[in-house]
Amino acid sequence: MPSSAAVRVLAEGLVEGLALQNAARPGHDGKERLLVFSDSRQDAAHQARFITYAGRYDRMRRRLVRVLEETAGGRATIDEALAKG
Repeated sequence: MPSSAAVRVLAEGLVEGLALQNAARPGHDGKERLLVFSDSRQDAAHQARFITYAGRYDRMRRRLVRVLEETAGGRATIDEALAKG
């Protein structure tokens, strides 16, 4: 059975691929959805919590990196980036 981290990486890759494929589709709402099946409710709940939790931190990291790159030509400190963001 794959670990929660492995499921999260696969899920993110699939969702990103779906976003690219559907970007130009007329009427698309921009929200990609993925349904993951598990053989136990307990494992499914664990996977869902982990994917949600890890996804929040990944989004935060990506935003911080983007702001750091955009602020002062990539030479900003974290404090400067947080003040801007």
